[in-house]
Amino acid sequence: MQAKRRGLLACAGPDRSDSDQPSLDRIDHPMMNTPYYQASLQVPSAAKLAVMAGAIATLPFAWLYAWGTTQLIPIVNPLCTLIMACSLAVLSKKLATAGRVRHPVWMGRAGAAVGCFAWYAQWAAWIAMNDHLVPAAVSSASTPETVLRLFVRPDLMATVAVGIVQDSSSMVARSFFILVWLSEFATFLLLPRIAGARRASAPFCEQTEQWAREIVVPVAFRFIDEPDVVRRRLEHNPEELVAVLGPPIDESARYFSEVSLFRCGGDASFVTITNLAAMVAEENPVPALKNLSQAMPGKLECVAQVDDPVVELLRVPVGDPDLMLRQWEDAASGLPERAVSN
Repeated sequence: MQAKRRGLLACAGPDRSDSDQPSLDRIDHPMMNTPYYQASLQVPSAAKLAVMAGAIATLPFAWLYAWGTTQLIPIVNPLCTLIMACSLAVLSKKLATAGRVRHPVWMGRAGAAVGCFAWYAQWAAWIAMNDHLVPAAVSSASTPETVLRLFVRPDLMATVAVGIVQDSSSMVARSFFILVWLSEFATFLLLPRIAGARRASAPFCEQTEQWAREIVVPVAFRFIDEPDVVRRRLEHNPEELVAVLGPPIDESARYFSEVSLFRCGGDASFVTITNLAAMVAEENPVPALKNLSQAMPGKLECVAQVDDPVVELLRVPVGDPDLMLRQWEDAASGLPERAVSN
């Protein structure tokens, strides 16, 4: 069986445990005639205040980031940028969760705005920490005061940036500075934008005003060879979910499917089915993970998503998901565990 891998790559130890996470956002609203979950595009007023508070909360982290990129050796700057952007992504996700935002586009833009604010703040702090770059008009004996003065003078900050580029010794150096700044700016915006939008598109129960409970089913099912056929079947007959999945399979199978359920407080449930493939170390496209797998034979298992999900957030009738889980776990209890490939 040939499988084309794309997108998701995940690694774990030999035991794939269930993760019962009470979180994820999306909706259950009047569009009950659609087979798939669709966000209600609601943005509570409190969410706007939460985003503004979140932007202000980035200020100490922006200061720390500016200090790190000033004091540490330049080679670690990309790592600092990645850590900062990931932190902004986590913040954006938490803001969407706390604010109960069910509008992916709005939350994506809000996440990008928070990232832009943090980038602007760290730029002001970075200039203030490099005394030779501080314009005389905003110079102060106190670094925080200098940062504040720069913060309200974007024209002076732009002048400093232009001056750095113009003072560079060559066209290569000028291009390098511009490329680094643009990459940093894009990273600050992109990661929180994606994280916020994904969180806002997750299932949300409108009746109970709570995020749907996410249940990653802790057993493996057969690999779905004809996803298009199965997708159409489930769209027309979602009550056939259990029959389509069949009984759990033993984890020694290299190709298998994973099921995630999203349960609302009422009767609404949604399912995502994804085809996965276990990978041997030599096939791992990520060099660091490949080396780690080879260094820890039998200890690390990597799986890759095969194509797009078979179904994603399809509305299904599930009476008691906990009972269904117990039945699947009981059926899988006597099956052998997966042997991690070396």
